[in-house]
Amino acid sequence: MIAQRLEDRDLLAEVDADFLGQCGPLLSGDNLRKALGYATLDELIEAEETGTVPVRLFPIEGRTGSFAYSWDVACWLVRIGQQT
Repeated sequence: MIAQRLEDRDLLAEVDADFLGQCGPLLSGDNLRKALGYATLDELIEAEETGTVPVRLFPIEGRTGSFAYSWDVACWLVRIGQQT
């Protein structure tokens, strides 16, 4: 059990570092869509409208669209990977 948690922590650090390196600390638009596994931006928008996006999204004043912290998306990815 402890070994599994250490592997998950390493995976989380790797996924988060990948997001940070490619996109920075925030994901939005197509990067967010891809990371969450939606086929189209319309699917992501629909999920946001129905409240079914698996991570917290938020607006940023003066910017269009919704944003998520890359850390939150990385945590979600590792968590769903643990469920299989």
